[in-house]
Amino acid sequence: MILSVKNPINGEIGKIKDLTIEDFRSLSFILENGDDGDLENFLNDRLIGDINSLTKLLTLINARMQFVSEQITFNNGSTNVNIDIKFLLREILNNIKDIRTVIDMDDYQVHIDYPTKLVHKNKEDLLMDCIYCMVHKHKTLYFRELNDESKNDIISMFNAKAILKIQEVISDINSPITIFKARANLPDIKISLFDNSSFVFIRTLFSYYTYDEITELIFMISKRIPDLQYLNSRTPRDLELIIRLYSEEIEKSNTETKSTI
Repeated sequence: MILSVKNPINGEIGKIKDLTIEDFRSLSFILENGDDGDLENFLNDRLIGDINSLTKLLTLINARMQFVSEQITFNNGSTNVNIDIKFLLREILNNIKDIRTVIDMDDYQVHIDYPTKLVHKNKEDLLMDCIYCMVHKHKTLYFRELNDESKNDIISMFNAKAILKIQEVISDINSPITIFKARANLPDIKISLFDNSSFVFIRTLFSYYTYDEITELIFMISKRIPDLQYLNSRTPRDLELIIRLYSEEIEKSNTETKSTI
C-alpha cells in the first residue's frame, strides 16, 4: 500500500510505503538507541521520491494517522494528555506559507525554497539546503542535484553581501508555527522546518510503542493467529483492530455463557 499526500503550497506529492508493526519494531529500537540521523535515514527509506521537508512532514503526519491512530500523547509532568492529530495538522495547514522567493544578485539569481532535510547539522547546512537553484545568464544550476562538497565550493564563491541576503531571507521565514496553545498544564507546541523542532515533533509522533510492547503485542495475537509473517506485515492499526474484535468476541461469549447458567 502506498499513501499519497499533496503539499498545498507547491502541489508536490509525497508518497510513503505502509508502516508495518515490523517497521515500528525498528523505529522503537532507533528511538531508544539511535540518533536523529538514524531516524531520518529510516523515514527517508520509507518516503518515495525527491520531496522537500514540508511535504515530508505532511506525509509523515498523515502516515501516522493512517497506519497507527489519530491520537498523540504528551505528558504534562503528572499525567498523559491525548491530542487529536487532525487538529494539529489543521493548525499546520492553516499557518504554513509559501516561502519560495528569488534573491537578485549582481549577475545571477538565487531561488530559495523549503529545505529537503528534516535535520540540519548547523546554519551553513541549512543555508545550502534552502537554495533550490541558481540562475546565471539563462543557465540553471539545481543545487539539490549536487553533493555537499560541490555546494560548499559554490557557496565559498559567494561574497559576504550575498550570504547575508540569503541568511536574512531564511531568518524572516524561520518563525515557528504554534500548533498547540498551552492548556492542561502543557506548554505551547511550536514547530519550524528551519531549526529541527519539526523533527522533535516527528520523534514524538512515532514514539508510539516501546520495543517490548511490540513483542508483547505480537505474542498476544499469535495465540489466535500463529502466522508471524502475516502479523509482522500488518500495520499497528490492523493489529489493534484484531485485538479489539477478539476482545469483543470473548466478552460476547462470556455474556452468552452467563445467560445460559
